[in-house]
Amino acid sequence: MLRLKSTGVDLELVDKIIGYLGIANREPAGIELLNALVTAYTQRVPWESASRIVKKSRIRQEQGGCSDGDCARWPDEFWRDAMELGTGGTCFESNYAFVALLQVLGFDGYLTVNNMEPTVGCHSAIVTVIKGRQWLVDVGFPLYVPLPLDPGRPTQREGVFHQYRVLPGSSDSFKVERSHHPQSYCFTLINRPVPEPAYRRVLGDDYGLQGLFLDRVIVNKVIDGHVCRFNGGELPFKLERFRRNYADSRQLDRNPSVEIARYFALDGQLVRRALTATTVNQ
Repeated sequence: MLRLKSTGVDLELVDKIIGYLGIANREPAGIELLNALVTAYTQRVPWESASRIVKKSRIRQEQGGCSDGDCARWPDEFWRDAMELGTGGTCFESNYAFVALLQVLGFDGYLTVNNMEPTVGCHSAIVTVIKGRQWLVDVGFPLYVPLPLDPGRPTQREGVFHQYRVLPGSSDSFKVERSHHPQSYCFTLINRPVPEPAYRRVLGDDYGLQGLFLDRVIVNKVIDGHVCRFNGGELPFKLERFRRNYADSRQLDRNPSVEIARYFALDGQLVRRALTATTVNQ
């Protein structure tokens, strides 16, 4: 269960995080607070690759390489950057930071490493235990609500953007699906606790040659009730908005880094550096 030692997230930092997320009433560690935390997180902290692109680029310039977790953004750095620069992260860093927050708030649970078929071990998630019931939490996909887990039967839960289904399989696996998306399959949860040292190794390795989302700037965040996205791997550059059966987009012409930073409340210099590091001309 939650016995993390290496996160650097203490009660003083958690108080600042809670204020940053806008959680007015800190309920006891239960499903109500968990719901509020997930909702607030997705509206305040983006899923984004810019911060890790810039961190790896800087470490490579300073040290000539990036190994042994040098590039990894651990939870204390993750949260301080979020509050100062408006950043977030991708799955391994985001869920590690979120579970560190949950631990200080009194939640119980563990980290998992999961599959996105056919790729194995490429995604993380959290399983929390509240009053004997397991809940899947994943701010690194993100899932916009915690989802109940039951090894004996499928479960479902309605969210603002999707209806989710969790289908139990064999060997502690669950397939997670969503509605209102061209790809209904999300990922396959492998419901086995991963010890913190092993998880940190996986997180550090995600900055290596096989690391994900280091080649393009991607940002996702809930803004004004819509899921908003920028994907630097798609040309021409555009900002997109989604909500159930609604979608629209706006092409970016001049100064894309300025527009992206303003739209997602990100540090402008960081966005510019990330776009430059991925060899995308502004």
